[in-house]
Amino acid sequence: MADIRQFSKAVREMANYRKMPTAKLVEYEQYFVGQLGSFGSDPRAQIYEHQCQAQIESLRSAISRRWLAEQSERQYREAFGLGKKTLFWARLAVVAAVVVPVVLALISQLLSSKSQPSKTDTSNSPSSLQTPAPTAALSEPEEGSNSATPSPEPTAEITP
Repeated sequence: MADIRQFSKAVREMANYRKMPTAKLVEYEQYFVGQLGSFGSDPRAQIYEHQCQAQIESLRSAISRRWLAEQSERQYREAFGLGKKTLFWARLAVVAAVVVPVVLALISQLLSSKSQPSKTDTSNSPSSLQTPAPTAALSEPEEGSNSATPSPEPTAEITP
């Protein structure tokens, strides 16, 4: 026969089960499961039996809700961590997509400006002010000349 005082005390303590840790709820569940069938068969014992069954169902429900809440929290933290990692790499890709072409354009512009002289230098040089003279058609060599190559005729330079 079950100890009715101990059973009643356990039922009273279960009134504040929301504040108890999950491990303590599991202990109470095991206690009430152990009490099932130990109350006897008289009508008063059946009341305790039904009360014990109700406590077991209530405890199992509370333990299940806590387990689901813990699992949900764990999954949320995992998903949130994955989301933060994904967001980091997406931001890095955007920065790289913007910064790399800009840097390459600046480098190519610096290299091309160093390899070409500035326009002010070429406009002041004397060779740029002169225009090349037209070349006259080569005349045929004289018959009496021993030279195999024709001699170039002097060209006149025209200056404006």
